[in-house]
Amino acid sequence: MKSVLSKIGRALFGFLSSLKLAVIVILSLAVVLAVGTVYESLHDTDTAKHYVYGTWWFTAILGVLGLNVLFAALSRWPWKRHHIGFLVTHLGILILLAGSLLTLIEGYEGQMILAEGETGKKMTIKEAQLFFYDVDLGKLEQKPAEFRFDPPDAKRPWKARVLGDVEVRVDDFIPNAAEDIRVEADNPLDNPALEIKISGSRTTMQEWVFAREFERQRLNLGPATVAYLELPDLASFRRLLKEPEAFAGPALWLEGEWIPVKPNLNQPLKTRAGTLTLKNYLSNAAVDPNGLRSVDSERVNPALTLTLETPAGGERHTVFAKFPMLPTVHGEVNSKLRPRLYDFPPDWNASDNALALVRLENGEHYYALKSGGTWREISPLALDKPVATGWMDFDFSVVQDTPRARIEKVYRKVSVPKGKEGPPSAVRLTLANAQASREFWLGRGESRDVDLGPRRLKVAYGLKSKPVGFELRLDDFRMGTYEGTKDPSSYESQVTLIDREAQVQDSRLIAMNQPLEHGKYKLFQASYQLNPGGPDYSVLAVAYDPGIFLKYLGSLVMCTGIALMFWFKPMFVQKRIAARKAQASSATAGLSPEIPMEKTR
Repeated sequence: MKSVLSKIGRALFGFLSSLKLAVIVILSLAVVLAVGTVYESLHDTDTAKHYVYGTWWFTAILGVLGLNVLFAALSRWPWKRHHIGFLVTHLGILILLAGSLLTLIEGYEGQMILAEGETGKKMTIKEAQLFFYDVDLGKLEQKPAEFRFDPPDAKRPWKARVLGDVEVRVDDFIPNAAEDIRVEADNPLDNPALEIKISGSRTTMQEWVFAREFERQRLNLGPATVAYLELPDLASFRRLLKEPEAFAGPALWLEGEWIPVKPNLNQPLKTRAGTLTLKNYLSNAAVDPNGLRSVDSERVNPALTLTLETPAGGERHTVFAKFPMLPTVHGEVNSKLRPRLYDFPPDWNASDNALALVRLENGEHYYALKSGGTWREISPLALDKPVATGWMDFDFSVVQDTPRARIEKVYRKVSVPKGKEGPPSAVRLTLANAQASREFWLGRGESRDVDLGPRRLKVAYGLKSKPVGFELRLDDFRMGTYEGTKDPSSYESQVTLIDREAQVQDSRLIAMNQPLEHGKYKLFQASYQLNPGGPDYSVLAVAYDPGIFLKYLGSLVMCTGIALMFWFKPMFVQKRIAARKAQASSATAGLSPEIPMEKTR
């Protein structure tokens, strides 16, 4: 039995150390790398990593190569001095392979996108996640949702159970999804919307425009714009066209008076109703236990807090442009005042050709057309009645009037040219429990409130994030251009590195060939996004490579081994030649007495 095991061991050792295995492994690795290169050129780096470089069999090939190198070195035992170069070279290869495997298994990379003045402390990794949050319990769960390489469908959906009793089902996935909307008329709250049609000999388009969905309040149609506004009465519409600069941005309507908000903040104003002070304006307000807070600077949910001193006493109001039906007064005050906040697009009057659609407080609709920079007279608006615009041969008509519109987002697949970055992905989810079921689309980077009976949930679809252990503030982004062109020649980010644990706060520069190293991370200047009229964005690549030291060390050791092989080889070749000459001369000396005697015979 021992002899059999010994034979098997010797045969296995011989195979693992053989040149034949080395040839097979190297050829296999060459073929695999060629396939990976083709995949990367046809698709992208992530696809090549998923199907080739990140697979178990690619790791196995590298592992077999490492075993072959190790056993080839062991096969020279007992080692002689002339084996030094050979052994050092093989040691370098083993260290290099170990570093590569460590990077492959433990390494990761992501991005940190910062606007000028913004501070970040997390990197986003290109791994999609679904986030489920129970509002009442304060409980958060997240699930991996990387569907790019194994997309679910109706026959083979992805399923999960979250937050105890909520069943999740994903039955459709679009890798590059363009957002569309479907408008339903079942909103419990007022949300006026009009579907308009612009027709001409060159093109026809049909779009929705909303009075209170402020990001969809204005349409840019190229040579012309369309805006849908709300106003209290027809006199206000006439004034709006006569003094458009007074209606650019938020304005308060109080007892028949218009008060522009931003120029009058924190200034006591004498009005018909009393002394008015506009306290605080938020373009995107959220309500929390401590009062109003600003989410960001986008015009999504404009709100205004104000105080009013009247002969009857003081009043404090909070008014929302999107929800004028909500009570505004604070405290148990019997107030008959109904202040109304309107928020107009700042650029609604910027185009020389424009269409202003107006809904009055009584529900009536009017319109006015602007052509060549001049507004025409105000006219009543009727459904399905084409009106000449004066913009070449275009006319417009209103297809639908939906006073309680609800937006349902839908998505369609778009083709993306090779090498270009397309829009993010979208998934179709169904959430269900014993009380209710909800189906909806969710684009990456979006969140949604979902009610399942009495349970209030928030669902989000986004990328995985990971803390980096320090903070980075983008102080300035600079882009250089080639002389006489606008083509970028260089771009760099001036940042402040803040590591509170290490008590470090330094100003650093990250440029195209000048990465920032801190802790275990290396940050590179990857890309940028210019934002005219606003802060520029810098895109930084963040990489963690735990095998980098071993890869550098292995390369150095391998090069040293190769150098030693070249240095030792002539020495040992000369010794072999000398040994052969000595052996030949000794052999000749031993035969020389017999040769003449043989000849004399």
